[in-house]
Amino acid sequence: MPSTTSIEHESYQDIMARWRADQNKRQNKAINKLKELAPKYIEKGYDHITVDYNGCGDSGEITDVYALPYDNAKQIESFSYKSDEYHELADIVYDLLTYDWYNNEGGGGSVDINFVSGEVNIDAYYVVEQHATPEEQKPHIKF
Repeated sequence: MPSTTSIEHESYQDIMARWRADQNKRQNKAINKLKELAPKYIEKGYDHITVDYNGCGDSGEITDVYALPYDNAKQIESFSYKSDEYHELADIVYDLLTYDWYNNEGGGGSVDINFVSGEVNIDAYYVVEQHATPEEQKPHIKF
């Protein structure tokens, strides 16, 4: 008879608790990385970095990464997919996000990183598909 592993006997709550702990660990790692990188971006003159993302159908991606300079006379700088900044910040944002924004109907949002205050604000959403009720749309019609 084949042996069973302890994972086979885990409850849904145990699996989700382990997943949540892993998400929190990744998010803390990302926060520490931001602390480490903040002086570099401040030295370049960037107050905020904004990262936009979206996904659906079991995948997602960072769509835009751009920097807002201290000096309003300077232009907003957009980092291309080929830049080191794009990949550095995208990796951090992937780890900051702890909700399911890429499966099924998907979701997205933006992450605003303020290097001066050390604050991260996440404007996140996900899409839920809902069927119309019989009151909204008669489901059966006879002719």
